[in-house]
Amino acid sequence: MLDCFDGCSGNPECRNRCYLRISPMATTEMHNLGWCVYQKCNNSMSSTACVESKCGKYLGACKETPAGDKDCSYVLDCQSACKAEDSVCRADCFGKGTAKAQADFETLRSCFESKCAAVPMLGFEPSCGWDYCAAALEVCAPPANCSLLGGDCPVGKACWTSPTGKYDCFATEGIEEAGLCPLIPVVERACEDGLQCVMAGDTTECRRVCTHDAQCASDEACREAEIPGTEGWGYCDCKDDDGDGFCLAVDCDDHDPKINPSKGEKCYDGKDNNCDGEIDEGCEPSEGEPSVVEGDDPPGAELPIGCASTGGAPPMGSALLLLASLLAVVLTRWTARS
Repeated sequence: MLDCFDGCSGNPECRNRCYLRISPMATTEMHNLGWCVYQKCNNSMSSTACVESKCGKYLGACKETPAGDKDCSYVLDCQSACKAEDSVCRADCFGKGTAKAQADFETLRSCFESKCAAVPMLGFEPSCGWDYCAAALEVCAPPANCSLLGGDCPVGKACWTSPTGKYDCFATEGIEEAGLCPLIPVVERACEDGLQCVMAGDTTECRRVCTHDAQCASDEACREAEIPGTEGWGYCDCKDDDGDGFCLAVDCDDHDPKINPSKGEKCYDGKDNNCDGEIDEGCEPSEGEPSVVEGDDPPGAELPIGCASTGGAPPMGSALLLLASLLAVVLTRWTARS
């Protein structure tokens, strides 16, 4: 940049062309140098002693330095550790990268500044970077290739899929298993590492990620997640062997989809259809069905000799006894008359 300016001999159009040819980072460094010279050296670059003594750190950032041997990931991490106003620190980090690393970093920086109104090492919204600069971001911040099952990410981060289909560690709110999670998290991830936010009835909860039943509790099964980018992965949910939407804890017959708490009671089938602990409750006697009314003798019950069942003919033994009694009364009256 300085060499380009020196060749312009003060021509404004030439200097504008110099600005257009340099990177956004170089433009920032040049502005810092120009402001320092304006304030401390009477806006005169010709005063070499003043510029070097009072604006040395900005001058050093604008001087060309040989390429180093570090990759773009190093440059990004190194600049992230610099203070926002320390352009010399950032220039030093940039200079340690290889020519390719410097080019990759400038591609990433340019994308962030144009799409996200930020620079990648001074704080930015990660989702914006993934939405617009995913390819450049993966070059300078390679994915961790972590497992969704958890255990590969540092504290405060959780493994999930990136927009490019890679597995990486993202910032997380750290919501624990079975905790309620928002449909739209305020950070990249809501649940802690190894969990995913899924629909659970009328709410959304953090559930354990799994690939097969053995990774879940004994009363749970691994259910397919049906979330884009997580093919082959699922989450642990309560067992529902008959697939009627009711788990074993509330389904009194988890092998019959026609029996669960949502069903109505079916009379006279000998089953608790609605899982309320009762059978045939509220049912009216149907034709041909025996009915036992409180206080009556059950149909077909044996009665003592001399007793008659309600609504039926007296037993034979009772009839003979009754006839004998009547004859005795008649004979007694007849004898008394004679």
